[in-house]
Amino acid sequence: MSDDLSKLTPTTPAAVAPEWDDKRQGILDGILDADAPPHRGRWIAAAVAAAVAVLAVGGIVQQLRPVQEATPASPTPSAPSSASASPIPSPSPTPSTPSAPTPIGARSDLVAVNTLLVMEGDAATLCNSAITYTDPPSVTPQCEGIPVVGVSREDLPQRTVQHAGEFSWDNVIVTGTFDGTTMTAVDVYGMFDPKAPQDPSETGDAEDAYKDLCSDPIQGTGPGDRSMEEVARALPGYQMDWPGGPNFNVAVTGDLVAARRALAPYVERVFCVATVPGPSRADGEPVAKAVSAIAGVEDSYYAANAQGAWITVVTLTDDQSVKAEVEKVVGASMWPRILFSSFFYPVKD
Repeated sequence: MSDDLSKLTPTTPAAVAPEWDDKRQGILDGILDADAPPHRGRWIAAAVAAAVAVLAVGGIVQQLRPVQEATPASPTPSAPSSASASPIPSPSPTPSTPSAPTPIGARSDLVAVNTLLVMEGDAATLCNSAITYTDPPSVTPQCEGIPVVGVSREDLPQRTVQHAGEFSWDNVIVTGTFDGTTMTAVDVYGMFDPKAPQDPSETGDAEDAYKDLCSDPIQGTGPGDRSMEEVARALPGYQMDWPGGPNFNVAVTGDLVAARRALAPYVERVFCVATVPGPSRADGEPVAKAVSAIAGVEDSYYAANAQGAWITVVTLTDDQSVKAEVEKVVGASMWPRILFSSFFYPVKD
């Protein structure tokens, strides 16, 4: 094979297309015969010459392509298999602007507690059990309870707080968050601070709670050899007794006439005997004891006043699963007399 590539590639338009000379002359004649101003003749002629040159070169290139060796097309890259593909990293999220602190009272996780807070040094405890006191001369309260962080001695109400050595204590209302083990304090209020959040379970009127049970009391004929309280608490169906206004009041579910007759010889003052809605102490206390054994119940006890008798069930938080267990234990007849009270209660707006 000859190495002279000029023999394979035409070098003139006529060699590529024999009719080229006739076509070129026709194009030139058509342009030059046009009715063009004289002063444009020279640049038109130049433009024609350039056009002819372009046409000529274009024709050569167009005719050369069939005889040129085709360049293999680059293969289209295939998608890598899942076995060998490297994961494409996700774009990093745009950092968000920190939100403003949520005002207290608008947080759904904010709770409050109304109890005795005892500090020993810097360690603080919210009492949720029976409180005992050390012997004199340094009488200080002792209790088991919930540890609380974020509170100092300076946070306790200075008018009512008590100190003894390393101990400080006061009855307070604390707001904060609770993680199931520890409370983180946000604010500390005195017991009667009007700014403190109120326990929603305390809805009754305190004055009505221990009002007189009747408007026509009976005059007692005592005193006897037993106290009126002792006799009252032995009456069938006994619920509760308390000194109201001028009267001694006794609530029972049993026979009221028989109760008045039994009580009169032991009472020096006027007294009332009546029934309030709810169970007797004899019926309610065993139920309260059974409820106390339920996991999640902190305390359960029978209580009564002029408005009725009930069983209070204390839990740490408003736990619906605990309530469901309590309902199973107490049964349908006692369920309406169950009053739930959370050690921590939600802070409302």
